[in-house]
Amino acid sequence: MSKWYERMTSLREEKGTKQQEIADVLGIDYTSYNRYENGKTTNISRSFEKKLLKYFTSNEVEYIKNGGEKPQKETKVINQSFTLSTNNKDKEIENRLMPQSLAPDILNIVDMLKDIDKIERRKVLRFVLDLQD
Repeated sequence: MSKWYERMTSLREEKGTKQQEIADVLGIDYTSYNRYENGKTTNISRSFEKKLLKYFTSNEVEYIKNGGEKPQKETKVINQSFTLSTNNKDKEIENRLMPQSLAPDILNIVDMLKDIDKIERRKVLRFVLDLQD
């Protein structure tokens, strides 16, 4: 049976995401995230589990923690009337972060994000995710 950090690494790699990208979404530094993936941090704290939910689905987090059967890939339906990124990996990250339905006011804000650079856009998305907690 694989260890929790091996399952986390496997899911991340399947999504084609780099450790730095996940660390940015979770709001932690690369070194901290790397320690989790390499098993240098021995368990998943409640606060880290909550942060993982910013990137992984709840089924994926359960799989990371407890093992068992690997969850099916989940498709999230989002409003396709806007695109913030030209880079496919950034689009994937944004699609995972966006809720399934957005209020019209929020869509207007998201539309304004098209004009800011990638780093600033990620900061805004992280801030929005923090508000959801």
